[in-house]
Amino acid sequence: MPPQVIKLNVGGEVFATTRHALGRTPGTFLADLVSEEAADKLLFLDGAIFIDRSPKFFQHILDELRGCTPCVPTETSAVLQLLQESRFYGLSRLSAALEDGLQPQAALCSHHTGGSQAAPGALQTILTSTDVSLPWE
Repeated sequence: MPPQVIKLNVGGEVFATTRHALGRTPGTFLADLVSEEAADKLLFLDGAIFIDRSPKFFQHILDELRGCTPCVPTETSAVLQLLQESRFYGLSRLSAALEDGLQPQAALCSHHTGGSQAAPGALQTILTSTDVSLPWE
């Protein structure tokens, strides 16, 4: 049986992935979203499940779910936004890596940032700096 393709409309941008990728990490927002229990609660827009979030970092979220290492942005505000999104979606491994200043595995997916990556330890400096506060704390 071929994998079931799921279309997601995240803030107006459509992404496609498999049910398997979304359900790979039980207990996450996206795994719960494609569970049978959620089927009658889903909001569809033009045939895609609608998620009312910014699409800006969603490709990074999908990369993590697919087992590919998402590239970490180098700008402080972007790192904090990706951390916020990874927490929303319940991706504890990515959240912990961002919080600890680590990039999961080696940088395998440099195509999202044009090859630019934060230097090792740079995220730790960013997240522990006294002049940076997390917006959700």
